[in-house]
Amino acid sequence: PYLFGGGGPVYSFADVPGMGSELNGNYQFGMGLSYRINPAHDFLFEMRYHHISNGGSEEPNDPLNSVKALFGITF
Repeated sequence: PYLFGGGGPVYSFADVPGMGSELNGNYQFGMGLSYRINPAHDFLFEMRYHHISNGGSEEPNDPLNSVKALFGITF
């Protein structure tokens, strides 16, 4: 099992309704599990929360929030 988190600036050239700004901030955090399939491959499962907004620096500031389930194989 593992935990992770991070964040930083996001610049978008797209006109996203409700965001109010091309420059936004984001953060994400989550947890995951790794299962060894063989010495060269692991199966991964993660759950993540992800948030993007301009932090109230401009109006409107409708944040984009998502919860994600990810599955993968490392090689």
